Order: sequence, then C-alpha cells, then structure tokens
Amino acid sequence: MKKIITIAAALSFIAMSGADLYLIGDSTMAQYRPTSAPQAGWGMFVAATGGGKVFNFAVGGKSTKSYRDSGAWAKVMKKVKPGDVMLIQFGANDANKNRPQNFTEPEKEFRSNLERYVKELQAAKVRVILASPVSPLRFNKQKQPYSYLAPYAKVTGEVAAANNVPYIDMTAFGIAENGKAGVDNARKYYMYLAPGEHKNWPKGRKDAVHLNETGAKLYADFFISEVKKRKLPGCELFK
Repeated sequence: MKKIITIAAALSFIAMSGADLYLIGDSTMAQYRPTSAPQAGWGMFVAATGGGKVFNFAVGGKSTKSYRDSGAWAKVMKKVKPGDVMLIQFGANDANKNRPQNFTEPEKEFRSNLERYVKELQAAKVRVILASPVSPLRFNKQKQPYSYLAPYAKVTGEVAAANNVPYIDMTAFGIAENGKAGVDNARKYYMYLAPGEHKNWPKGRKDAVHLNETGAKLYADFFISEVKKRKLPGCELFK
C-alpha cells in the first residue's frame, strides 16, 4: 500500500510541476501597453521563476458578471488543464451601480457568481485561489484609510472558506499600506500625475482606483509572498 501511495504522490508531483498560473480579474490586474504607462496591473509583475508559465487573462472594466457574459471566461476555460492554478479577483466593477452590466449585490449575485466559478474550476481539476479586490485610495475625515469594497472582500473570503479554497485578502493589505503611507504619500501607488509629469498623460491625472507601476509591484510582491509563505497552490512556480 505504501508503495502505491508513493507512486501516486510522485505522479501528482509530476503533474503539478507542469502547472501554469492563470490570473483573471479587472483593470487593477490587467496587462497594459507602454503607451498607458505608468498605469499598470499587478498581474504584469507576477512571473514564474520555478517552472510553468503565468497567463494574465484579466480584462479592464469587467465584473464577476460581465467577465462571463463577454465570453472571456469561456476562452480561459478552453486553455486551462487539470493541475493548473487560477487566481480570481473581482469586486471593483461589481460595485459600480452606474454600469448595470457589471453591478452585482455582494450578498446575492456576486456571491453566486464566485461560487459558480469555483465549482466549475474544481470540476475541471483546476486549483483555485480567491483574492479580494485591490483597495482604492480612500481616507475618512479622521484620516484613516478604508475601502468601500469591504463587503465584496467579506463575501470573497466566505466563499473561499465554504468551498475549501485559499483566500488572499488584498483589500486589507491595501488599506494597511495606504495607512502606513498616509493621506498624501499613498498617492504614490495610484495614477496621480501632475500636468506634464509623464509624456503619456500630458494633462495629468487624478485616479484613486488604478495602480501605477509602484502600486502594481506592491500588490504583486504581496501575492507572491503569500503564495510562497503559505505554500498555496502554485507555490511551485516561484523559487
């Protein structure tokens, strides 16, 4: 019996060693062209260093609802194979009531959408990690950081626990990092540019949602460190 178990474990290791990592989410994770710099998605800075590949299938402007409705989900599912890892991070566009094609109530459609994604991946033998959304730059009157996406983070964590998959709380991480930096300095993570500061944005920009390269690297490093430290699915992709 021990020999059979050992052989099975060896075969499992071989399968996992050929695994790839897929990232799906929104603009805070997505790939950007050089003409959009310094705007960046944190998925741009996640690179496999221990084997396998990283595929960034995040799409700007998408929610748990519109990602599937647009056909993006079907494209990803045609590519993944058993043993691969998929990181799912939504919430920012789910919270946008001005775009009904995206909006979902956290306790209703958002929850059921996440659960559907997880169950489909588990049925396909794909390993899953859920992450809460990137935290926008927000401070209250007491100059304390917060995130209006907290309800989506809460549900994401609950869906992960209910389906026995790992959860990475990027919302809490972002709130903490913004707090450490302070009201003015936290802008260094976001698309805040003065007029003339960058050739791609001659008129400047004040964007408290989208990350610049500094912010994207911050979240990417956190993600990789969590995967390695906690030995989460896909840890074999990173030395």
